[in-house]
Amino acid sequence: YGECFTHTALDMDDPARNLRWRWVVADGWKLIDPSQLESRNGARPELYHLADDPTEKTNLAESEAERVKSLRAKLDEWWRPDA
Repeated sequence: YGECFTHTALDMDDPARNLRWRWVVADGWKLIDPSQLESRNGARPELYHLADDPTEKTNLAESEAERVKSLRAKLDEWWRPDA
């Protein structure tokens, strides 16, 4: 699990306001999930099968929608910034 934040923090007391992406690696898959702000700016989830694509060139998020949903649920168990 991990997260990426804006370089210049918007609000030190509210990390979710600074969030750009969350990510998780599980069962050989990596999901990079954009924050609500990034999504409004056009960012979309990215999903990679690391054994087949270790350099993360082929985004499988559209063709693996159920896997995106499952991995996003894992992220939400870890940290759900909009809750």
